[in-house]
Amino acid sequence: AAPFNNLFGWQSGKAHFTSIASGIQAVGYQLAHGRAYRSKSLDRLLTTYNPTGNYAQRVRAVMAQIAPAQ
Repeated sequence: AAPFNNLFGWQSGKAHFTSIASGIQAVGYQLAHGRAYRSKSLDRLLTTYNPTGNYAQRVRAVMAQIAPAQ
């Protein structure tokens, strides 16, 4: 489920997007350029996005499944 096309729960699930694609684009843009995220290593970015538990490790595991390191 993605209420308001907010696939990532951006802004604690309060952000509204016109489509799933526009939500992906908006969140991706903020992760790359937003003041809270820019110029951070991937681990720091992931911790900023979600500081709970082993979130960064879980994201890295999924990334490795999608595109294993060569």
